[in-house]
Amino acid sequence: MATTIRNSLAVRFLLAGFLCLLLTMFISTVISSLITTKAMNKSAQLQLQRQVDETIDIVNFWIETQWKQISSLTLEKIYAIALEDSFKGRAAQRSVEYRFSMMSLSFSYYNSLNLLNLEGKVVASDLPEEQRLYLTVDSQYVARAIAGEMIVTPAFQNPHTKKRIFGIYSPVYHLSKIRGILYVEYSLNYLSDLFFLELKAGESGYAFLLDGDNLIIAHPDARVVGKSFFQQSEFIGPQGRLNPGYLEYTFQQINRKAYAGYIDDLGCTLVLGVPSEELQKPGNQLVMVNALITLFSSLVAIGILYSVWQHQISKPIRKLIHGIKDFRQERFHKPLELNVHNELRTVADSFNEMAVNIKNSTVSISELREQQRNLQNILDSMSIGVLIIAEENQLRMINSALLSLVGVESLAEFEVHQDKSVILERLDEEPYLEFEYINPDGTHHWLLRAVQKIQLSGEEVLLLTFVDISQQKQAEKQRQELEQDLQSSSRLKAIGTLAAGIAHEINTPIQYIGDNVRFLEEATEDLMALLVHYDKLGLALERQNLVPEELESVRQKAEEIDLEFLNEEIPSALKQSFTGLEDVTRIVMAMKTFSHQGEGKVSTYDLNQGINNTLAVSHNRWKLAADVNLNLDETLPKLSCFTGEINQVILNLVVNAADAIIDLKGENTTEKGVISIRTYQEDGFACLEVNDSGVGMTDEVKQKVFDPFYTTKEVGKGTGQGLSLTQRIITERHHGTIEVESEYGKGSTFRVKLPLDYDDYAERNEISN
Repeated sequence: MATTIRNSLAVRFLLAGFLCLLLTMFISTVISSLITTKAMNKSAQLQLQRQVDETIDIVNFWIETQWKQISSLTLEKIYAIALEDSFKGRAAQRSVEYRFSMMSLSFSYYNSLNLLNLEGKVVASDLPEEQRLYLTVDSQYVARAIAGEMIVTPAFQNPHTKKRIFGIYSPVYHLSKIRGILYVEYSLNYLSDLFFLELKAGESGYAFLLDGDNLIIAHPDARVVGKSFFQQSEFIGPQGRLNPGYLEYTFQQINRKAYAGYIDDLGCTLVLGVPSEELQKPGNQLVMVNALITLFSSLVAIGILYSVWQHQISKPIRKLIHGIKDFRQERFHKPLELNVHNELRTVADSFNEMAVNIKNSTVSISELREQQRNLQNILDSMSIGVLIIAEENQLRMINSALLSLVGVESLAEFEVHQDKSVILERLDEEPYLEFEYINPDGTHHWLLRAVQKIQLSGEEVLLLTFVDISQQKQAEKQRQELEQDLQSSSRLKAIGTLAAGIAHEINTPIQYIGDNVRFLEEATEDLMALLVHYDKLGLALERQNLVPEELESVRQKAEEIDLEFLNEEIPSALKQSFTGLEDVTRIVMAMKTFSHQGEGKVSTYDLNQGINNTLAVSHNRWKLAADVNLNLDETLPKLSCFTGEINQVILNLVVNAADAIIDLKGENTTEKGVISIRTYQEDGFACLEVNDSGVGMTDEVKQKVFDPFYTTKEVGKGTGQGLSLTQRIITERHHGTIEVESEYGKGSTFRVKLPLDYDDYAERNEISN
């Protein structure tokens, strides 16, 4: 009976508890559902705001990074040089335009890169000449940039190309003065594709971008781009711009909730929206799930509460709790033992097994971490760079030597490094690869990369090693230059010795030939005078009719040898002989002067005289090909230079001009070309121009004309070292400049500029020999 009563009381207790629990859980479910729905809506709004704010922060950080990069570029001296109106400035402009082109090819977010002078005119750009007319340069921003500001423009639409862009104006400094402006345009479409169009909210939410007039400038649906966004007054600020914050709107007959954030630098508003129904759907589903869970839980709980509470649940749970506490406090020494045969027994067994596994795993993880630290220490102690890559280019390890070469401080920084692709390119194609790498600070390195597959902890990975071979490359370059110098020096010395010997050998016979001709001239004058007296004597004998037969014989002999002709021509022939001897003497003196190579030190040099001497020595080389026109500045001061090397430069340019004319007109033609040589003074430099009417050059030939061993002549007719040697003598030995202008079929002009005072120029520019 007691058992029945207990059972009856238990049934009543369970029934009453079930009803109370059911009512309590129903009320709590309703309240929690309302709170949960509100919280989820608030969470969704916060999620929208967080996504928008994070995206705006990323965009601002990206713009700031570009700002710093552009700012660092403007400190390079080449941009200031490119703004100069000089030969050196124009050369720098070509170099800057080439650099701009490479940057545009490497980074798709550049719309254009432009170097402006202080008047806002384009000096150098990666745009073609016809497109530079459409470049939008704001004079207000130019003035602010000249004042020293770094300016990021709001996004705008180019009126000609219709592209959405924004720009950065940065002043170009040189010697603490602003010389010009670097103006870079960025494609807003690139930013939209990279940061905005991939921004999602829920299953069907998306982001879009508005300009200052609330026009849609970026949207997943391209059909709505350019249309005006809604104009509800409660969301529009005093300036007509959409207010940042939460908003609700209807688009394509769907109610949507969104968050709008303002991008200050671009003057744009970023809106991330999601359909209201989708935003409320998780809350509704959660209410339904909560209701079902409440009902099911209450039924199960009431059904098993009394029967299993004491023996099957309460005691085993207490034992489990004590065991967990002991394990957490590291006092767990023996497994748990439960006198039940239910899930708690399984839980206890699982807990025992888990405890053993965790202890073993803790030891294994510690050992693995220790091994990893040891491996990292070994890699960091190596002087060569090491990088370990798993499948799909997952970076595993990197040592400090490679971090130093790349210019980053950790593996995480290397993973997002903009030049990472340069280091990891062609891994499958080139097991050994030499390439040039430029650090963010501008340091150049030549690296040798080796790729090898290895097994690491049972996984196949790629082991990349990097060796800095910059010193070897520099030594190889110096060795090649030294070999060229030795070859050129040996050739010049041989030519000089031969020319000096020939001049010496010719000089002696020319002297006594000249003395003999001078003697013959004087003797002829005496003989002619004697013949005059003989003629007078003959006339006197003829008047007195004395020795008529002898006189007749003398007249016949005079007519036979044409004495009158000899009397006229012999003086003329002697005069021509003297003229020829003077020409030979002048050529010999020119050869002696040209062959004088100096003593390897700077000496005084007459550029005009050097040109005359070189033309005299090389007369046989160009006389059949061209006529030479000289326009020499007689007031040109003498130079201080390496005289023999400058003679070689003039000879190389004259011979090159003659060869160009022969290439155009052919070797057997009688038609001559023209070689024009001009000297003048400009800004402390002596200038030499050599122009020819020869075959000219293509653009490809002009780019390679100064490369060592490059020649357009047939095999055996040219070494390709003449113009290369000429450039090195002018630029490296004398710190001058040499430029070439040429059009194929119309001839070429080489311009050489040399400092008038070599020592003073070297001292002022801190040049070391």
